[in-house]
Parts: sequence; structure tokens; C-alpha cells
Amino acid sequence: MANQTITHIVLFKYRSNITWTDFESHFSSFSSLKDRCLRNGKPYMLSMRMGKNRSWEPHSKGMTHGFVLEFASQDDLDYYLTQDEVHAEFSKNAKPFVEDSVVVDITDGLLFGAAAKHPLLKREGSYAGSCHCGELKWAAKLDKAEHVHCHCGTCQKLGGGPYSCNQIIARQDLTILQGEPKVYTYKGASGKDDAMPDKLIVRTLLFEGGSQMPATGEIFAEGRLRWVRDLRDSMDTPEGKLDTLPQRSRKSTLCRLASYLADKVKNEDLQSAYVPRDPCLKYMAMRSIAPPFSSTPSSTIMAERRPITIKTPFDLSLGFERTHVLVTGANGFIGRAVVHAFLAAGASVTACDLSPRHDFDTSDPKIQVVAADITKDIDEIFRKAEARFGPVETVVALASYDASVLTWTQSICDADVEEFRRVMEVNVTGTFQTVQRWLKGIRTAAESKETRDGLKNVGGVIVGSDAGVSGSRALPAYATGKSGVQ
Repeated sequence: MANQTITHIVLFKYRSNITWTDFESHFSSFSSLKDRCLRNGKPYMLSMRMGKNRSWEPHSKGMTHGFVLEFASQDDLDYYLTQDEVHAEFSKNAKPFVEDSVVVDITDGLLFGAAAKHPLLKREGSYAGSCHCGELKWAAKLDKAEHVHCHCGTCQKLGGGPYSCNQIIARQDLTILQGEPKVYTYKGASGKDDAMPDKLIVRTLLFEGGSQMPATGEIFAEGRLRWVRDLRDSMDTPEGKLDTLPQRSRKSTLCRLASYLADKVKNEDLQSAYVPRDPCLKYMAMRSIAPPFSSTPSSTIMAERRPITIKTPFDLSLGFERTHVLVTGANGFIGRAVVHAFLAAGASVTACDLSPRHDFDTSDPKIQVVAADITKDIDEIFRKAEARFGPVETVVALASYDASVLTWTQSICDADVEEFRRVMEVNVTGTFQTVQRWLKGIRTAAESKETRDGLKNVGGVIVGSDAGVSGSRALPAYATGKSGVQ
């Protein structure tokens, strides 16, 4: 694309009060740009044509004159528009004469594809932004695509919400590309007229990709509204409005729901357990968790806001009794739900995670917890597992870096190579080593007369993601890793 000729078409509607002398001077200056605009000491505009509109069709939108300029590349055109001082001076002098204009850039034969980026947005770490109506557009260079929450009364009043999400940017790093911002002056919560004279504050969600930028701090925390935290806490439990969540939120919702139900089941507290009305969530909840007291004749649970009776509540009927299951990444949302589900189904579980912190009941003789790194200690993990419960018959390889801990980026261009290597080491190599070591154990057990007849439910589970199929510009390492294991 960089080597293809690009045609720059400009249509002007001149003001009605412009004089003939002004016209003559303006056109003479415009036509001289081809020879006066220099790059590296040489003219770089390939050609220029100009003329008055002579069309009899009523579609000119008031444009009276047209100018057609050709450049060898988009890079030359970008230079002409943003760096050429001769053109900048001409544009400044022409502005009083022009009432309206239309600009179109085309490459011959190219009928589809994205528009060219503004040169400022090609810089590393640059982000585009705009207001809601689209009249004001800008480009900003962000050293880190992170933002802070402000709980001050001024932000609450200005935004009509509990807090604001803010990018703090050096003034020289933000450039207005379109429109003229209106100025409203006020004194902020700091009490100063201009607390940061060399900085600008831009609301994070006004940037493209702003919703993926992580919050890394907060200011004026004393103004935090109490109900914000209460609402978050209430939405983290199934008593919150789980049934109203969009489809894309259900994976994480199911994880929380499974953990919640596991706790209810473990405490034999099904009387107060909540099952959502949504058919998908209800089915997953009731088929994912089996109680350790399956002999209970009946339990009453709440569904559709009325009591119903289920003779065998949450019965998996999968026959996992006396099966040894190893789960890596056991401390995560999904990991905890999986561990509780297998325990409830009667399996013996080795729960492995890098972090030694966990909330499993280690007094249960059917679980052991191993804190280890799957990329370095895989043989030790399996040795401990086999020593306690015998051969690992089922493995669930969940250990991985996921979206909750990785850096979200605007583009793959901004991805951290070192983080990419770490993700590949854990998500791909670690998963491979886990499955490989499990298969070796199965082979050894199958070759032994003492253990081969006792093997049951032999299976390996690797969890993929839609990102492994469709990709993700915000999380390229995660998407690549998931694609690799899938």
C-alpha cells in the first residue's frame, strides 16, 4: 500500500464576499505548491489539476472548485498534510476564503478496506478518541493505557455517576484532529484553579478501546459511595440478578454460581440455595454440582420463586466414585467449581495451584492440595498425587494466565513480548507437560497387573476459549495460547 499512488481530491465552497484579487492570489499560491512543497530538498507532489465546477447536475452541495493532487504514497500525503510548512502557511492564508470543503483520498482500483490512519495515531502508544456526537476527535499518546477512578464530588456532579474514569495526559501528547472544544471553567475538589497546569484529564471511555483499559488506582477515596461496593458485592452472589446478565457474562457467572452451590451442598444447606430462573443457568447449576449426601430422600430448593421438590438434587450420575482426578489451576473460579463438583461426585481429587492459598477443606480425606509450578514441578506434582490416591485417571488442565491477570492492549503492536513468552510457557508448554505426564502415568498403570484393572474414567480435559478461534487484539498472548491448546 505504501508504494501505490494516492489521489488527494479537495472540493471548496468559497465565501460569497471574496474579491477577484483574492481569488487570483489564492489560485496562484495554490498552483505553485507543486513546485514549492519540498521533501528532502525535492518536489514530491506528482501532479496537480484544478478547475471550476461545470456540472449541470444538482449534486455539487455548493462546492464551486475542485483540486486533484497526486502523491507517490500515503507517507508523502501525510507529510504534505501535517509537516510541510509551505502547505501549512497556504492553508492558514486560505482559511478566511473557504466556507466549506470536502476531501477524499483514493487509490485507483482499491474499492474496499479501512481508511488510512491519521499520522499521529501511527505513533507507538497512540489512541484515538471522540465525543459522543463525533464532532470532536483527537489523538493522544499514552505512556500506559491505565486509568484512575476519582470519587470527588465534582466528578460525581459533572458525570452524574458515583465516580469518573480518567486518563491523565501531558498537554503536548494530545492533539485535536477535528472540531473545536468548548471550554467550561470550574474549581475542582482540590480547591485549585489549575491543579495540573501541564496535564489534561480525559475520560477513559471516550477513547477507542477505553473499556479494556485497566483501572490501577483511585483518588478522593473518602468520597466513595457506600452503595457502589454494596451493589458489587450483591451482584457477586446468586441472590443478585444473575438472570438478567447478558450471554457473554454467563461463563464467569456460572463459575461463581457453582462455587456458591458447592458451599451450600457442603453445608447441607439446600433449603436456602438459590437456582436461577434462566433455563441455561438452572440446567448448568443443577447438573454441575452433586451433594456428598446423595442418600438424602428429597430437598426443597427455590426456583422460579416457588418451591419445587427434586428427589435426587444435583445428581451427576457419572460414576466418579473411586476415581482419582487431578485439577491444575484449582484456586481459580473455574478450578474451585471443578474441584467441588468432582468431590461431590465421589472422586478423590488432587488440587494443584501455583498459589499455596486456598479455601478447600483439607480435613476431607478425598482431597489433597499441592502448591507447585506446572512448568517446573510437574513430575513432583504427579508423584505426590499418585502416592496419595494412586494413578491419576482424569486430569483437568486449567492452569493458565487468563484475562483477569494479563495486560489488555489496544493492538497487537502494543503487546509485551516478555509477557507473551510467559503465557506460552504456562498456557501451552505447561498444559502440554501436564497432559504428557498424565499419559505416561496411564501407560505405566496400564502395563502393570496391579493397577490396570482398576483404571476407570480415563480422560483428559483441556479448556479452550472463543479467543482461540476468533483471536483477540486486546489479549493476543491469551488468544494464541488458547489456539495452541485447541
